[in-house]
Amino acid sequence: IYPTLLDWAGLPQPPGLQGQSIAGLARGDLSSLERTHVYTQRREPEDLDFSDAAFDGRWKLIRDRAHGRTMLFDLLADPGETLRLEERNPDIVAGLTSKIDAWEAANRSLHEKIRPDATSPLDPETEKQLKSLGYIQ
Repeated sequence: IYPTLLDWAGLPQPPGLQGQSIAGLARGDLSSLERTHVYTQRREPEDLDFSDAAFDGRWKLIRDRAHGRTMLFDLLADPGETLRLEERNPDIVAGLTSKIDAWEAANRSLHEKIRPDATSPLDPETEKQLKSLGYIQ
């Protein structure tokens, strides 16, 4: 989200910032993402209803881990995601799966660098707000 907000504000992206702007996608321009990948997660990997996905401008792969299924959609031909294509396109499934796995590995590495014991304790008001938003339990 941060790179997109910077793009909309006309500001440069700081060096080392993860991600890239999807402002073009927000305007309906799928070509702006043709050579990039977008990753998303729903919940934490420990949660029973965890799923993740990768999108490359045409193909969208969803790994629904709660139900043990992988779904592939061609968003250019089927923007409503009504026709599953994973069985007909194993190479695309493998490629997008490897992108998700690489992204997860990079995130794990980043999280290991940020040690919870090295952070400052939350003040009670901030903790209350984060709990009400569902960020912490």
